[in-house]
Amino acid sequence: LNTRLHDMLEFRTYMFLNVFEYVSIWSLFKYQSLLVSSGANLYASGSGPQQTQSFTSQDWPFLYSLFQVNSNYVLNGFSGARLSNTFPNIVGLPGSTTTHALLAARVNYSGGISSGDIGASPFNQNFNCSTFLPPLLTPFVRSWLDSGSDREGVATVTNWQTESFETTLGLRSGAFTARGNSNYFPDYFIRNISGVPLVVRNEDLRRPLHYNEIRNIASPSGTPGGARAYMVSVHNRKNNIHAVHENGSMIHLAPNDYTGFTISPIHATQVNNQTRTFISEKFGNQGDSLRFEQNNTTARYTLRGNGNSYNLYLRV
Repeated sequence: LNTRLHDMLEFRTYMFLNVFEYVSIWSLFKYQSLLVSSGANLYASGSGPQQTQSFTSQDWPFLYSLFQVNSNYVLNGFSGARLSNTFPNIVGLPGSTTTHALLAARVNYSGGISSGDIGASPFNQNFNCSTFLPPLLTPFVRSWLDSGSDREGVATVTNWQTESFETTLGLRSGAFTARGNSNYFPDYFIRNISGVPLVVRNEDLRRPLHYNEIRNIASPSGTPGGARAYMVSVHNRKNNIHAVHENGSMIHLAPNDYTGFTISPIHATQVNNQTRTFISEKFGNQGDSLRFEQNNTTARYTLRGNGNSYNLYLRV
């Protein structure tokens, strides 16, 4: 395996949708009426100019940690910096064309939590995209993201589709352009947004992010055109979010019409010893798990019950 990120993610998504997802839930068939609320994660990197660096399987632990490091928080939007260039159209065409390059981005969550800077750091923010309604009113967001360029005068939009309706926002930034249903997966919801710079530094690739780590990810100094960012959306079937904890993390809901349910290990309210806690991908845990490297580590989860009693099972 030595390929570009876009191709890697497309291949993984295809394999999860057609093979791995059925393998990961096979051991749960013995439980009746079980709501599997985490599920294998799908990733989509959008359209437009792609990140050209090649990655191997040894790089996946870092990439996975980058995409999932803040997945326990409720997504509230993203902001960033763009570079706009305007030039005359070719001979015979009136007017001009404006292109917009995404230089940097920062993902925002409920509770005032934000990711590190992706791409240029620090950056001067000149656009913001937030959820159209408070996350608790429309928590089940399905979305597709596209990063690239567009022509001035053509609607530049980011589409967020909820369970009941579709809303379109004109950003006029060109950083995100709609491409039909390119990254839309039925029954999946976008739970996190992340991204990569033009070139990921070797020191970052060899050092996965610890749990909830806020780290700026930028290209090596002197990289030609290195001040660029490429967005990645993270999708799964998690749909039993009751509310947002005061620290911005999700409060899980025990559904009334099921006898059992699952909570992803990475969707914790709080974890101590965070610098010694890492997110790992394990098919047996529906695609994700926490790895503790210190023996007195505690992970806390918050859920709202429905009056029923449950037996607790910990999958290791």
